[in-house]
Amino acid sequence: MEKYTFEQLPTLIGEMRNELTFIKDQLKRLPAPTQPKQTLFSEELLPFLAEHGVKWSASTLNKNSSLGKIPYKLIGKRRVFDRATILIWIAQGCPNVSQLTASQTLAETVRKGL
Repeated sequence: MEKYTFEQLPTLIGEMRNELTFIKDQLKRLPAPTQPKQTLFSEELLPFLAEHGVKWSASTLNKNSSLGKIPYKLIGKRRVFDRATILIWIAQGCPNVSQLTASQTLAETVRKGL
């Protein structure tokens, strides 16, 4: 590390300020990071599933959605899949959601004392 004198400080601070201004300008030119969509439609979900090792066709996705094997919500008549929920579902080994819902309902009934 170089040693500087007190007399050099104003020059050094000026150089540092110029460098910081340059860096700030460069950072402003970078594109803003994009957030991934949190909700996915069926056609967007298929490549997302494939990236995570679940290789389904469109017909398999429709069938499994209808059978309650994958979590989704309806917006109008379209199925919408929540990215975070799907990641949790995949991490849990892709369990049958309708069976999970049934077991949760049974557990709540038992807790309430029938």
